[in-house]
Amino acid sequence: MKLTKQQLKQIIKEELQEMMGMDNSLSKLLDSEDEYMIMQGIELALALNMPIVVNNPSRMILDYVKNSTDSDLLTLMAQPTTHKRILFRIAQNQNTPIEVIRDIATNHAYNIRAANIATKSLNLYCAKYPGDKICADLDGDLEYRN
Repeated sequence: MKLTKQQLKQIIKEELQEMMGMDNSLSKLLDSEDEYMIMQGIELALALNMPIVVNNPSRMILDYVKNSTDSDLLTLMAQPTTHKRILFRIAQNQNTPIEVIRDIATNHAYNIRAANIATKSLNLYCAKYPGDKICADLDGDLEYRN
């Protein structure tokens, strides 16, 4: 029997969750004071395709997000409960998928400042690509939130 990479990841994910209470262990890594532990948590969550929520980002972590070229990482970190400084950097990062930018701009669960940064990026994108389906679905310029 051959396993695909995705099937193998799912098996590993299920086993880790069962054996170690993965969500709790991952949360402990991501909430650590040690930035290297946070990086390990990010890498583990990325490998398992799990949401990444960092609550106490150091300057190193913020710079890592700001300079990331990994759209999968940026997508997994774009959670409404992620620290607002990380969300700012995700909204500003040119490698963040436009679908994620749209979600940040239109979902009121996200921080206002991050939503406004995403709104600006989305308005610029739609000015450049007015025929894009995302832009057509928005039906005009998005308003900034107060």
